[in-house]
Amino acid sequence: MAARRVATGSLYDQGETLRVNGLDTWVVRAGPRGGTPVVFLHGVPTSAYVYREVVRAMHEEHDCVAFDWPGFGSSEKPKRLDLSHRARMEHLLALLDAMGLPKVHLVVHDIGGPAGLLLAVEHPERVERLVVLNTTVYKSHYRPPLPALAQLVPIVRDITRPLFQKPTFEFFFKHGCARPERLRADVLENHWRLASGDGGIRVIFDTWAQIPEGAPSIERIRRDMGRFPGPSLVLFGADDPYLPPPNAERFAKALPNAELQLLPNAGHFVQEDAPEEVADRIMAFLAKA
Repeated sequence: MAARRVATGSLYDQGETLRVNGLDTWVVRAGPRGGTPVVFLHGVPTSAYVYREVVRAMHEEHDCVAFDWPGFGSSEKPKRLDLSHRARMEHLLALLDAMGLPKVHLVVHDIGGPAGLLLAVEHPERVERLVVLNTTVYKSHYRPPLPALAQLVPIVRDITRPLFQKPTFEFFFKHGCARPERLRADVLENHWRLASGDGGIRVIFDTWAQIPEGAPSIERIRRDMGRFPGPSLVLFGADDPYLPPPNAERFAKALPNAELQLLPNAGHFVQEDAPEEVADRIMAFLAKA
């Protein structure tokens, strides 16, 4: 059963439910059909809602697709759910097939990054161009937020989960923004409602807890990322407290046809800090011959 709908007053509300791999998946699509679609992958603890302003700025020129991973936002949140990077990649592949999208431009962020990168290295024929927003597959220079870090230590995992209430969520979300003053109260409320509804907080914690189990997928990405033939844009908020610029620099070195751009005054949630600039830079990258 799909999650209860949260009205956000944004482009996100215009989505629809698509059955993918037996799971109801909330998909937002906007823009002209016919060209190569741009598919946006969100991370944790967000949803496709985080891309609402980026999509709004791009959809007059590009076919934009953003969706909620199973367990997040308005997609189905079953109690038993495979939250591995590979499971997300397989869900993404099934969604592209269900929508009849043989090739896409892919924009990845946070924990959606490994799933998208797996698709790029294992099915490069499906990804024309790749945009890497603040994400990582490297251990060094990775500074996870405290709630995520606690899930990596089994002895404190169950103790800390009840402490993660709305004020804690808001604190760490704002900490991930370089310009938290831009984050309106209603926007933050929508993020919380989408994240927490129908057992969503459990899914967030379980996602963080399984990160060590994703090591084989991460190793595969590191090993084969240099074989991705398409153009890549590594676009990071320069003031990310969780994934600072050395992560972006490593991606730019590993991807063979990559350009690196750092956005000043933008943090981890670069879509909230600088949505118009993110959209402009992505569109300029897609327009290059």
